[in-house]
Amino acid sequence: MEKISELAQLFVKYQTYPKDCYNDCSPVRVFQRIFPENHYSKDLKTFLFYQDYKPTQRGADLPWWGKKFFTKQVGFRILIVGQDSLTKDAGSIVLFSHLIPIINTEGGYKEYTDKLKLKKPFPFNSWNKIRTQLINWNINLDFLYITDAAKVYKKGSWKNRDFDRQKSKELLEAEIELCNPDLIILFGALPLHLLDKTKNYASMVENGKAILIKGKKCVVTPFFIGNGPVGNRYGKGFKKRLEIASNLIKKIIKQSMKKVEEIRYSKFFIDHLNNLHGLDYIVYPNENEGKFDKEIDVYAKSEKFPTLNLQVITRERIFKKLGPRLQKEAKAIGQKIVMAPAMDMDIKKWIIESKERKEGKYSPDVKKNLVLLITGDIGPIFNEDYAKKFFDDFKDSGFKGVYSVHLPSDPKTSNYLHNGQIIAIKDIFDRHGETF
Repeated sequence: MEKISELAQLFVKYQTYPKDCYNDCSPVRVFQRIFPENHYSKDLKTFLFYQDYKPTQRGADLPWWGKKFFTKQVGFRILIVGQDSLTKDAGSIVLFSHLIPIINTEGGYKEYTDKLKLKKPFPFNSWNKIRTQLINWNINLDFLYITDAAKVYKKGSWKNRDFDRQKSKELLEAEIELCNPDLIILFGALPLHLLDKTKNYASMVENGKAILIKGKKCVVTPFFIGNGPVGNRYGKGFKKRLEIASNLIKKIIKQSMKKVEEIRYSKFFIDHLNNLHGLDYIVYPNENEGKFDKEIDVYAKSEKFPTLNLQVITRERIFKKLGPRLQKEAKAIGQKIVMAPAMDMDIKKWIIESKERKEGKYSPDVKKNLVLLITGDIGPIFNEDYAKKFFDDFKDSGFKGVYSVHLPSDPKTSNYLHNGQIIAIKDIFDRHGETF
């Protein structure tokens, strides 16, 4: 709850959400009543606890966040900035995004909005366009945060669009800093110009490239509720602009998923290494992998010990091919599975090939500072004595370390449950062949 408290206190300064204005029929109170166990309902209790002040100007839509956004769990976090907040309904939530993970039918949406007693609730068709677009972009809603652009009105003003632009910019920038997203998506020109009025909206959308705002990667997309312009001086209409932005967003998300997996494997490895040897390493992704230290995927940094440079090697195809056979063996033997030669032939071959391929690729100076993590969903795990005997010949590698990293199995999908395994093919502490 620490991050939620920080977020809440950030908004107190601008007094945009006076909780006493939120009656029993307001969108936020109805949602809390219908979905009391939802993470957002629970988080709002903390968030609104701090909003204890009298209204001094027009309010704004509340932000929404996914259930894992403010956790420490590894994931690609996205912050979406919508349009300026024009709501007239106290307790409304930006783009009704709190319903996106829960409701997927018009009937369910109407059942919720009928309880609000609003004259003009957010239209289902508009809401559904947003929901559909987020799904098409392959956005993980658990790691999503959505907020409005301008949302601080001038003191004493209840007039439409009478924003304090400077304070609105300050607040949005503070949100970005606190949320620390991996990607920002701006819905239209309004949020772009609020953050940086020097940038040309059409150019930002149509060049098909991400830009940097406040040091964060950012994509500008047309605001797709409504028809948008049919054309412009570049000869590209609304649909074309949306297509350009969508392709860029999906490309960035696809690339990010690889990095998320690299961090997951690295963190699992480093956590075990820390526990085994009393270390204090923390993993950090190589954000400049395309420019600097191209061979390094993740850094493990410590205040006491030298930095470890990690390269993560994954290959799923070979393990999917083995899947049916391994599951059959797992069912017959149970949870305590030992890798027999007939079962692990392809896996051993791949580990050997991966190591030897990398041995020939890098110079001795690079290898001596590089730790290889050979990963993948390999199904069953190695028996400790068997692994030690097999991998004993690998300890002369030129790399600083070489490990096979096997994450814990998912109890929902796996027939062979285990807590994961790390094999020290070449260990940086000379415990070669051991498993932990």
